[in-house]
Amino acid sequence: MTAAATAAAATALVAIATQTIVLAAAAAAAATAAAAAAAAAEQQQQQQQQQQQQQQQQQQQQQQ
Repeated sequence: MTAAATAAAATALVAIATQTIVLAAAAAAAATAAAAAAAAAEQQQQQQQQQQQQQQQQQQQQQQ
């Protein structure tokens, strides 16, 4: 293998490694966004449950 071919292969490997790092970072960002969305959905569900409980308590108080 000539020096030029070796250099070209090394350059290709560096490009592949760089792309792998970029894809890994993108995957990590997507996982972080998914976790944030899940946390927001859970918080919203908890708020809805609290509102329902408050409404039930108000209805019970009004009935009494």
